[in-house]
Amino acid sequence: MTFLNLSNNMLSGKGIRGILLLDKLGLLNLGNNRIGVIPDFAFVKMVNLKCLLLNNNKLESVEFVSSLQQLNTLVLSNNAISSISKESFAHLTKLRKLSLFILLPLFTRSGHNQLHEFPPVFHMTDLKELNLNSNKISSIPDEITKLVHLAQLDLGNNLLENVKVLSVFSKMPVVIGL
Repeated sequence: MTFLNLSNNMLSGKGIRGILLLDKLGLLNLGNNRIGVIPDFAFVKMVNLKCLLLNNNKLESVEFVSSLQQLNTLVLSNNAISSISKESFAHLTKLRKLSLFILLPLFTRSGHNQLHEFPPVFHMTDLKELNLNSNKISSIPDEITKLVHLAQLDLGNNLLENVKVLSVFSKMPVVIGL
């Protein structure tokens, strides 16, 4: 099996144990469930996983993604994530799409992503799409200039006071949503 959609169920972290040995999965959709905690070692066997959708859950931590070296799409929107360690994303060098946004009007749960700073993505040189809408990010680090393939950047509904660093993208075909 290479594709598994378990979205819109009542799964918790314990409820996904039965799929953790499916090493041929390329796409796993666990969105819209009740998953709050996923052990760090949970996806170690999923060496072929390229797309992981975990939006609309209750996740506070993302250390479990560190072993997913083939991942190119990661959607963690509408969770309870407030910070991301460098170690969590250290091996995600093939990531092309990362989404950590909040749909405020549609999402009323009090625990939702509230990143106060940029996630550690600056080593992901293939990153093309970064969605950090509706967090609490107040500044854009100069390291953003390392994301030379970035085509879409959504920083709307944050606490930004200065976007001067984005001028470097004037020579690149970039779509920026503020």
